[in-house]
Amino acid sequence: MLDKIRMHEMRMNKQNHSQVVTLNAITQKKKGLATELRAVIDRVKAMDYESKDLSNAISAKEHDYEEKMRDATGQAMLQKLKQAIAEIKVEVRNDILHKRV
Repeated sequence: MLDKIRMHEMRMNKQNHSQVVTLNAITQKKKGLATELRAVIDRVKAMDYESKDLSNAISAKEHDYEEKMRDATGQAMLQKLKQAIAEIKVEVRNDILHKRV
């Protein structure tokens, strides 16, 4: 009985051998594609991090440039001087009011 079962099993294996080989080839190809996909995902992640770093660097450089341009036109210094003059005016007014009293 076991011999008959074994013979049928061997016959089935021979009949399906080409399909098994094809299935193994498909499985190997699928594994290779999955590995390639993981590598692509890792590269995309790395590029995304690099892009974010570059965007942050660009923003910082733009901010520095704007600050330097304000300083180059004298706007920052002019603003400080105007503020100092306004504070001095307030102090002078307060001193005049205190002297009169």
